[in-house]
Amino acid sequence: MAYIITPILILLNSIYSLTKRNSKFISVLLIIFMWILFWGNYYNHDYEVYFNLYNTNGIYAETIEFGFIFLINLGNLLNMNYHTFLSTIYIGCLILIHTTVKKYTSNFNLVYLFYFFTPFLVDIIQIRNFIAMSLVIYSINFLFEEKNTLFLVLILFAATFHRQALVYLTLVLINLFKRNKNIINYMILLSISFSIIMLFNNKDIPFWEEISGLFNLEKVNIYMDSQVNLGFIIYWGRQLISNIVIYISLKLNSPLKTQDGNFKSVQTKFTYLIYWVNKILLLFLPLYLIDSNFYRISRNTLILNYIVFAITLKNIRKKSNKIIYLLIIVLYVAILSYMTIYMRNIQQPIFDYNMFL
Repeated sequence: MAYIITPILILLNSIYSLTKRNSKFISVLLIIFMWILFWGNYYNHDYEVYFNLYNTNGIYAETIEFGFIFLINLGNLLNMNYHTFLSTIYIGCLILIHTTVKKYTSNFNLVYLFYFFTPFLVDIIQIRNFIAMSLVIYSINFLFEEKNTLFLVLILFAATFHRQALVYLTLVLINLFKRNKNIINYMILLSISFSIIMLFNNKDIPFWEEISGLFNLEKVNIYMDSQVNLGFIIYWGRQLISNIVIYISLKLNSPLKTQDGNFKSVQTKFTYLIYWVNKILLLFLPLYLIDSNFYRISRNTLILNYIVFAITLKNIRKKSNKIIYLLIIVLYVAILSYMTIYMRNIQQPIFDYNMFL
């Protein structure tokens, strides 16, 4: 059944994403379908781990963040079975994500269509990261409104579900980098230089054993056993492509500001913000040499990129430019989908093993 519903919803959302009047109803159908895929799945790469973790009330989960353990305890206290627990998580996280989406674009068809291709299928597998991602997406609203304290609090809360969320604390420095663009350029150059040093040091951070021992970083050491050969090139490529496509989007939205120096709209201000988010994430290129799991850093911001695509597509007036831009963003999503989903055959167990389909 999933193999029949999927192409129909993809086709319908593709059509309505390009029309002047988008269809909220069609986007809702896709969202409901994703909800069914999410909590109805009973076999995937991490299913047994999470299933056992939930049914043992997280007792043997010493390395799992306490925020997720609290959710497990709450779910068990409310006598939810595991799949009801997943259903509730998806609804809560979707509310956070959609709150951000609808604030900046009405083209839900495009945003959720692209999200369905990537990273949604991985979110079904990586539950903790999905929760953290939804909180990060929502926290961008506070960054947009320059409510930095609330942004930092929410990122710290996201880290209680997945500690990698801590890297997004650096986004609070966006205004500093805007005032002095040379700082971020030098830092990116330093990041690349440090990566080269790591390459010549067997992809290890110099003096890491001494540093981790000094600051008691045993949990961080989970990520420090190098699992990447030349695979880091793929993750670097992903981040580079994202920056290029967002830069193109920024230029197509120009001019961003009016003559008095104010942004022309909420959408153009958001586009500029996400351009900086992608640029700052280049600082974490060295981490991709250590462990492939760090690719979540860029993956978690993909929905923000998709919102920018929806904004830009609407703002382009010249038909030929719109067609070229559409081809660029479709190719971008296709490349990321192949790298994330189809190279690892993630989609098959999700479509094949669902209690409702």
